[in-house]
Amino acid sequence: MKKFRSFLTAVISVILVLSLFACTVPNGDTTPTPDVEPPETSDTADVPTATPVTDATETPEIVYYSALTGEEVSPEVFQKRPAAVMVNNIQGSLPQSGITEADVIFEADVEGCTRLLAVYQDISAVKKIGSVRSARHYYIELADSLDAIYLHAGWSPKAMAVLNKRTDYINGLKGSAADGAFFRDPDRYNKGWKTEYTLMLDGGKLWTYLTTKTKIRSTAAEGYKAPWTFVSDGAPAGGFDATTITTKSKYKTGKMDYDAATRTYLASQYNKPWVDDAAGGKQLAFTNLIVIKTKVGMLSGEYGGSGRLDINTTQGGSGFFFCGGKGIEIKWSRKDLTSPFVFTTTDGKDLPLGVGKTYIGIIPENGTVQYS
Repeated sequence: MKKFRSFLTAVISVILVLSLFACTVPNGDTTPTPDVEPPETSDTADVPTATPVTDATETPEIVYYSALTGEEVSPEVFQKRPAAVMVNNIQGSLPQSGITEADVIFEADVEGCTRLLAVYQDISAVKKIGSVRSARHYYIELADSLDAIYLHAGWSPKAMAVLNKRTDYINGLKGSAADGAFFRDPDRYNKGWKTEYTLMLDGGKLWTYLTTKTKIRSTAAEGYKAPWTFVSDGAPAGGFDATTITTKSKYKTGKMDYDAATRTYLASQYNKPWVDDAAGGKQLAFTNLIVIKTKVGMLSGEYGGSGRLDINTTQGGSGFFFCGGKGIEIKWSRKDLTSPFVFTTTDGKDLPLGVGKTYIGIIPENGTVQYS
């Protein structure tokens, strides 16, 4: 019996050795593919798992970008409806205030000079804007292109006819002047400036008045889509060199010089830097320059005879885009009087803008754009 047990033990030992040898992989052989599923155990209660712990209440962080500049903004600013201010630009009214803080500036001719429409995503943060001037009907159309609240002081007869049919505007010369939001600059007023060059706007007071004492919509329209797309480097691929741009409309010649350090165009007009008095004399700077050509004529009929202009903002046509020291020719279009401007390359491709502020100059079809 003892011999049998010894023999059985020896046999079992040989079997175990052979089993172990069979499970090893000799050098040069292919490594076995591991099981897809881990081996089961008879008792899983004490086996730790590698399943990550998640918080069911955690939500991804949402980043908000301005529809006017492509820059990151707070959720509160993102939901605000833009505000557009008519700003004087006749030489005798300069310097202006608060326009370096505008996200988009439109410039077009009026009778004898140009005027600006300064558009702000958050006007409540700007304490002094001006000098504020009267409305023209085509500037109302420009404000509508960005779904902006229209702010002005006085109006031409045709602009009055347009605004009297709506409620989303504030006239700084009417009634209580928005609880002091519109005010005469005491420094200018006391020094004998022309009265029309002294009216300013306090954006903070304006926003309080707007949101507490009017029924004007102060939030972005439901379903509103940003009019343009933005990229970090908006320099047009294949564009020509454009570090100095000169534009000429009927009443003004403007100049923009590219500053590589800030990747912006520094603006000049009337042969001197274009500056903001409220910003300590800071020069206006734009990431994007857009110049479009359109039909400019004189008003006729019921509203004619005053020397006031009629500028077509929907006909579409040609223009130029400058960014990052480069430029290209473009096409522009607009579906109707309330739709945004659409800018494309000459072959119809969407035109992305560089992240930052934009200047849009509107000049007559016979106006000129020079660059070098």
